[in-house]
Amino acid sequence: MGSVPHDDHIDAGIHEPVNAPAIRKTGEAREQHVNAIRVAIVGGGIGGLCAALGLLKHPHLNVQIYEAAHKFSEIGAGIGVGPNAEAALELLGPDVYAAYMREATKCPFRICNGQAIGKSASSTLTPPDANYSQSTVHRAKFLDALVALVPPERAHFGKRLVNLEDNTTAGGGLLLHFKDDTTAEADAVIGADGIHSHTRDYVLKDEPDKDKCQPMYSGATAYRNLLPMEKVIAAVGVGITQYNTLFILDGAMILTYPVDHNARLNLVAYTWKYKDWKKKDWVVPVDREEVVSSYHGQDERITKLLNVRPIFVTMLMRL
Repeated sequence: MGSVPHDDHIDAGIHEPVNAPAIRKTGEAREQHVNAIRVAIVGGGIGGLCAALGLLKHPHLNVQIYEAAHKFSEIGAGIGVGPNAEAALELLGPDVYAAYMREATKCPFRICNGQAIGKSASSTLTPPDANYSQSTVHRAKFLDALVALVPPERAHFGKRLVNLEDNTTAGGGLLLHFKDDTTAEADAVIGADGIHSHTRDYVLKDEPDKDKCQPMYSGATAYRNLLPMEKVIAAVGVGITQYNTLFILDGAMILTYPVDHNARLNLVAYTWKYKDWKKKDWVVPVDREEVVSSYHGQDERITKLLNVRPIFVTMLMRL
């Protein structure tokens, strides 16, 4: 796996992309059927690779992955995985599940009153239950673990989809047109190409209300960062490091959980103070003052936590 650079802030936390090594377990199908069904997966993120690894076990499927970037890559942020999602990973194959568990951090989930102060500060509303714990993982490290299971000949890079063409009536398949002027043909296409999805546009192209199906601003904005755990402990103590915690605040909420086997704390602070989003980019850097000013009257430990790192990134939440 590739190395993860030190995250001074999350927009510098783009994980160094890696090529797919020739390690085959779940991804190595038995001898391919002569008339195998051609499956094209557009997008080589976590979703696309999980879909590929689940399908590559079947020899009657010829699975190919088309990734717009020149290598597999993922941002340096954390994700939470619930019990049902863990079970789904296990169904994809024992090696997929093992790859996830090598990078996962287990922690009980709890909900706290982040608005309370004094003796009731951060009082627990829903106590943690080890039987319903949530695991967490660093996105980039999990992606690397999945990449190691994908046969390299199945991955095609620099393939940004620009159009889909249906040639099935002429006895052909679905023709994928890429930005580099190349094409590929498939019997089935799976769209895993993110929020700016061309596959979604193709599916919706004949819908009269297709504009209503496009992503739009939800009214929620999130400040996020990965915090070194030693700095978190120095600021607020060890308590927060042991849980996946949702702090409920007045018109806001903050989610924290450990990743990298408790080496870092993933923090996402949500606010609904921006009624409209007028910025061109969906992800922009902001200063500490804006972050701290978005949350007031809460447990002082939350304020200290928001001050651990001076630079956050604002991510526009869209639905």
